Amino acid sequence: MDVLMEDDSEFGVPSKEAVRSPLSDSLPTDGDAVICRIREIERTVIDSEGMLESRDIDGSVEILNPSAVDRIWGVSLHLDGTNLTSMDEDVIKLREIQPDSSHLTRYTANPEPLLSIREIIDSEPVRDDFPSISLPYTNEPHPVKVRIEVENVGSESLIDIEIVRSIPLEWEFTPDLGYSISEDSLIWKIPRLEVNEVKSLDLEPKINISSTQTISSGEISATYRSPGLLSTLVPTSLRASTRHVSYVTATEGERPGEWGCICSFENASSFSLTMESASMEVVGREEPLLSISGMREVVRPMAKWESQSVPYASNERPRFTQRIQSSVAPAIDVGSTGSVILRSKSLPIVDARVEKGYERSRIRSYTEDVVQTKMKIENVGSATINLLRMVDDLPPIFEKVKLSDISVEIGSRAVDMENMRLDIVDGRTLTVEEVAGHGHTIQLLIGTTSPIALQ
Repeated sequence: MDVLMEDDSEFGVPSKEAVRSPLSDSLPTDGDAVICRIREIERTVIDSEGMLESRDIDGSVEILNPSAVDRIWGVSLHLDGTNLTSMDEDVIKLREIQPDSSHLTRYTANPEPLLSIREIIDSEPVRDDFPSISLPYTNEPHPVKVRIEVENVGSESLIDIEIVRSIPLEWEFTPDLGYSISEDSLIWKIPRLEVNEVKSLDLEPKINISSTQTISSGEISATYRSPGLLSTLVPTSLRASTRHVSYVTATEGERPGEWGCICSFENASSFSLTMESASMEVVGREEPLLSISGMREVVRPMAKWESQSVPYASNERPRFTQRIQSSVAPAIDVGSTGSVILRSKSLPIVDARVEKGYERSRIRSYTEDVVQTKMKIENVGSATINLLRMVDDLPPIFEKVKLSDISVEIGSRAVDMENMRLDIVDGRTLTVEEVAGHGHTIQLLIGTTSPIALQ
């Protein structure tokens, strides 16, 4: 009887979908398995303008031997997609792993993101224009509209998404069923986000403005889990050997020279083993007496597999060689976690000081006269003024002014007439006391075609 204790087969994993398992460390119920655990962690920071500030993807491939008594040897893990990681090879080969031990390989990657997050703030929601983030300097709490949007931009479902938005002191949020408020944070939880799915949270907070200093919008952080990987790394095959015994038993029948030959395989370990092929040959004979391939026979711990009895005629007891190809059952466990931080915006305050004067204090009576009016507008807020609306009353003793009568300068730079619009409305809007005659209202819009950039 010859005994062969070897294992030179591979257990193939055909595709990424087939190897993906739930985010748990559960093992097969019928024995131990060699575990390949791949984890990737994303840490991304987006600046206040929505541009990428930093992004780190750290990954690890861990091969674990969970058995308390048996070592494994001849371990090899084949991986696809290593060219997009910092890994030098697409095969991890290990001589052996002792019981209750593991081998860890670390790497970095730069794949596409899985989660996109953005915040839209509109400080003037009553207008239909593009959202504005500048705030008016006012004594009353100013209402704004905020929308937080999260989108799954990856190829895997995302679970356990949690968005935490810090609440600065100036902000007031009312409680709602869609989110929770804890101390200085607003927390929004999304159990699951499918591929290409977008979810949004609409908020209507108020902001208390006590000075012209900019106000922070608050930082947003989002965390998530995924049953897939961020990178394109895919385990394609996993191979390992452990304790087993194979042999052939020849039993002579009732008639001399007629033998019944059985090939046996004993799993002597705590692992589940998968048999892939078995063969036995009589020494001195070229053709195998038994050859079985394409097997997927699971042999449980301390269990035995036997072939059917194969007849063989020989006047002498035959001697055999046998070869069993088997593999320790693999368990694949992959998953990703990530955090995305959206930096706080600075919301500027709009405020201005207005001075109005005339070139002289008296006008001539009973005859036509020309008086030059000068208005000085100073930006005393923290926001750049790009569009200026000026309203002034024109008493009835004055004639209507034309756009050609008006000149505007910002520093030493003159504003073109094409960048202004003048409307004259019958009646006055600013004068409180009763004055004889109706007069007119001057409505001057500066910055109609391009921003005036009044700092």
